[in-house]
Amino acid sequence: MSSGFMKDSPALSRLLQETNALVSYVRDDFGYYKGVVVAIGKKKIGYSLVKLSRDVLWVRVKPHQLPVINKMFQEGHSLEEIAKTAPYQKCESEHHIVRIPQFDKRIGLLFALDSAMKSEIKWMDCGIDEPMFTSPFPKDDDLRKVFAKMINRANRYYKEES
Repeated sequence: MSSGFMKDSPALSRLLQETNALVSYVRDDFGYYKGVVVAIGKKKIGYSLVKLSRDVLWVRVKPHQLPVINKMFQEGHSLEEIAKTAPYQKCESEHHIVRIPQFDKRIGLLFALDSAMKSEIKWMDCGIDEPMFTSPFPKDDDLRKVFAKMINRANRYYKEES
């Protein structure tokens, strides 16, 4: 992994490499990180997610400071297009006060790896977009989408059942 924060965590970086881990981050509507999903095998997928009722800061921001809006500017979208998006309108309607999850990548990766190694999450593939979970799983839509994509990635990436 080439992320800047991984240089400060050589042990975590080595663990991710040794487990041949696939990593995907979960973002909220404004583009802030709020969780991570890690796969180390076809049926060994774990996650970590902040508690949005507790682990957040309420901050006054301008729409262009939101990660999702900033990305749109970088991609060359016009101001008119951006002003019509849900994140922009939500920020405006909330008087520029947004909830920013306090997600720590290192801690999140460690919890997600631990969850994957223990094979805590159980699901059945029903051939639809979202798996049917047979173990407790949060109702967070963003997490569920990333988890479903990770199941597909893991099934393609890992040849043998681990």
